[in-house]
Amino acid sequence: MTRLRRNLRSVCAEILALARRYALLDAAGLVLGVVAASAAHAATGRTDLLVLAAIAGENVGFYGMAAVRHKLAGKGGTCTVRALWREFALAECIDFALVRPVALVLATQALGPVAVAVVSGGLVADLVYYTIASRCARPTTAAAVRSSR
Repeated sequence: MTRLRRNLRSVCAEILALARRYALLDAAGLVLGVVAASAAHAATGRTDLLVLAAIAGENVGFYGMAAVRHKLAGKGGTCTVRALWREFALAECIDFALVRPVALVLATQALGPVAVAVVSGGLVADLVYYTIASRCARPTTAAAVRSSR
């Protein structure tokens, strides 16, 4: 039982470290996701387009903020986006293709208001994302991104 607790603490600590490290990027993604989903819902009223717009907005916000942060540090922005993609490729694929769409659809159906659904569905998807990322991230790439700040 002690080993299980240690492993659980280790996973939780890694997830929290990743979440703190990327909090600003996630916030930018969440804001753009809500804006894009709200616009899609207002224009079409369709849940499927709302989910696609939310996912697109979240990705643009996350990776856009990564590029801006890197550029403000005096480095090229595309280098950071590529490094983040390499670091989290498996988590991104699972998140983009399965977890985030399902979480957003279920949240939209269960909670109603677009902003509440996108925020709550996004947070659930982020928890799954960071759980996967904490187990699969490539340490050499992670070190390169950290040193590029």
